[in-house]
Amino acid sequence: MPRPMGSIACKLRSKTNRFELDRLEQYSRKDSVRIFGIPETPNENTNDLVIDLGQEIGVEIKPEDISVAHRLPPKCGKDGNKPIIVKFVQKDTKDKLMKNKRNL
Repeated sequence: MPRPMGSIACKLRSKTNRFELDRLEQYSRKDSVRIFGIPETPNENTNDLVIDLGQEIGVEIKPEDISVAHRLPPKCGKDGNKPIIVKFVQKDTKDKLMKNKRNL
């Protein structure tokens, strides 16, 4: 029995909405980077850790260059250091960091 056109249109709309949501999520991450391997310390300031990392690889990062930085929650059953996610105010800062990451 053929499906009604409303059902097909609804599925198409749903797929379109998922595609648009995925596109928007990727766009919102264009200024962000995940940083692995930085040991956790009590009462740490993740912004300072990102600034220090930038100095180590030759990228000047100022506090005003960082929109937000924090540790990600641990994955189930995983121990060890949680990665830091940092969102920069400008994509240029992220690009400089990514370009110089080989200097570690």
